[in-house]
Amino acid sequence: MIKTVLSLFILSFSASLMKAQTAAEVIKAQSATDLIASGDKKRKSEDYSGAMADYSSSVKINEKAAEEYIKKNEKHSKMTAYEIALADDGRAPDPKPEWASAYYGRGMCEKALNQKTEALQDFETAILLNPKMGEAYYERAMSKYPKDDKDHQCVDLRKSADLGYDKGRIAYEDNFCWNNSLSHYKEGVTKLNIKSYDEALVEFDIAAKINPDSANIYVRKGQCYFGLNKLDEALMEYKMALKKDSNNMEAHLNLGIAYQSKDDNQKAFDEFSKVIKVNSNSYEAYLHRAQSCESQSQFASAIFDYGNAIRIKPSNGENYYKRGVLKRDNLKNDAEACDDFCKAADLGFSDADDLAKDCRNPYKKKKKD
Repeated sequence: MIKTVLSLFILSFSASLMKAQTAAEVIKAQSATDLIASGDKKRKSEDYSGAMADYSSSVKINEKAAEEYIKKNEKHSKMTAYEIALADDGRAPDPKPEWASAYYGRGMCEKALNQKTEALQDFETAILLNPKMGEAYYERAMSKYPKDDKDHQCVDLRKSADLGYDKGRIAYEDNFCWNNSLSHYKEGVTKLNIKSYDEALVEFDIAAKINPDSANIYVRKGQCYFGLNKLDEALMEYKMALKKDSNNMEAHLNLGIAYQSKDDNQKAFDEFSKVIKVNSNSYEAYLHRAQSCESQSQFASAIFDYGNAIRIKPSNGENYYKRGVLKRDNLKNDAEACDDFCKAADLGFSDADDLAKDCRNPYKKKKKD
C-alpha cells in the first residue's frame, strides 16, 4: 500500500514538474518574441540604443541554443550524401527565424550607430540561423564586400532577390550583376576550349552563383565534368540546365551523349530524338542516335540515321563506311554496301579502301573467297 501511494506521488510530482518546465519554456519563448517586437518598435522610432538593449536581451535567452544550432548545421553541411544517409537523423536542422530576427534587428541598430564590425557579425549570424532571410543577405552584401569584390556582393544580392527582398533585387539590377556572371562565363568557355576543365569549373561556378537562371552555364559545367570523365556529375548538370530551360537542345544533346557513355542507350536515344524533333538537320543528334541504335541492334534505324547524317554532311566518308557495314552484315545487301564502300574510299576514308577494291573487282573478291 505504501509503495503504491509513493509511486502515485512520484508520478504526480513528475507530471507537475514537466508541466512547470513546459510553462517556463512557453514564457521564455513569449519573452524572446516580445523583446523582438519591442525592439522593432523602438528601432522604427529611431531609439537605436533602447532597441539594441531589447534585441540583446532576446539574443541572450536563446544564445546557447543558437550556438549549438550553428555547430550542428555546420557539421551537417560538411557531411557527404553517404554519411547523411547513415545518420540516425540525417535531416538538416530547421531554420530558426525568430532567433535570427533578434540578431538582424540588433545588427540594424549597430549599423545606425556606425558599429560596422558588430553589425556585420550579427547579419552573418542571422543568415546562419535563417538562410532564407533575404534582408540579411542584402545587408551583408552592402557592408562586407569592398567595391573591388563585386562578385561576392552580387552573389549575396542575388540570394536576397531570390528570397523576395525588393531592395536586393533593385541593387542586383543597379549593379549590373548579370555582367559579372557573363564575364566569368566567357572566361570559363575559353578555359573549356583548351580543356582546362578544373579551371573552367571555377569560372562557371561563380557565374552560376551570380546568375543561377542561365541554362547555358550548367551545360558548360556538364561538359567540364564530362571531359574529366565524371559522368554522374555531368548528368546532374545537364539535368539542371533542362530544369532551367526544358527547350535547351544543347542540354538534351549532351545529356544523350552522357547517357551513351554510360551505356544507357535507350535514354540516350530518347534525348537525341528530342533534338531531332526540333532540328531535323542536327548532324550530331543523327550520328549519336545511329550509334545508340547499333548498340540496341536496331540496324534499320541506325542505317536511316547514318543516311540523314550523310544528307547533312555528304563529304564525311566514315558515315558511308559505317552504313555500308550495316547493310552488308545485317541486311545482306551487298550491292548497296559496295556503293557505300566505294563512296567512302573516294572521300579518303582509308578503312574502306580494300572493301572498295573488292567491290570494283568482283572476280578478284570471288577468287579470294
